[in-house]
Amino acid sequence: MIEEWRRNPRWEYRVFGRILPRVAEMLRGQRVTRLIDSREIYIVSRYSEQNVKIREGRLDLKVLHETDTAGLELWLPELKAEFPVSPEEVGVILTTLGVEVFDKPECNCELSSFLSRYVEPHEGLQAVEVSKRRFGYLINGCIVERAELTVSDALLETAAVEQEDPALVMATARTLGIAGQPNLNYIQALKGLLAKRA
Repeated sequence: MIEEWRRNPRWEYRVFGRILPRVAEMLRGQRVTRLIDSREIYIVSRYSEQNVKIREGRLDLKVLHETDTAGLELWLPELKAEFPVSPEEVGVILTTLGVEVFDKPECNCELSSFLSRYVEPHEGLQAVEVSKRRFGYLINGCIVERAELTVSDALLETAAVEQEDPALVMATARTLGIAGQPNLNYIQALKGLLAKRA
């Protein structure tokens, strides 16, 4: 049996920034299907564009499987692991982040030791804390999300459309007025923010 989190990979179109007041206005009359507040830690790597984050005590890995001609991205979940994580899971994460594993763990690893032992000492890795308030909608059969983010003292906004059918994603992005804006995933956006602060 396939685990629930491995099912139905979705194409994604995500934008950050100045066009979002228009998106918020267009979504004002739509029913919010979910409202989620969360605090997450993204592990940003100088050597990788893959998405590794920690949320609610769980290590979450998604890999970029494909980018289509319209720039849509297809992300596939590869690992979801509760802390403490196993040595094998630590190895998968670090390899995905493009980091050589010299000091392999010999036993299960708690969150604090994972960060202090494998992330913080490595100059190519950075743990970035992100607070999110996510508003979810269902439009044209697509999952639409608007989110307000806090990264250190920076406030960001993002809007995204996700669906298994890339044509529906693009049609809904045009409806929201975000088509034509750069399609940026979270890792790209965080790297851009970190570069501005460097």
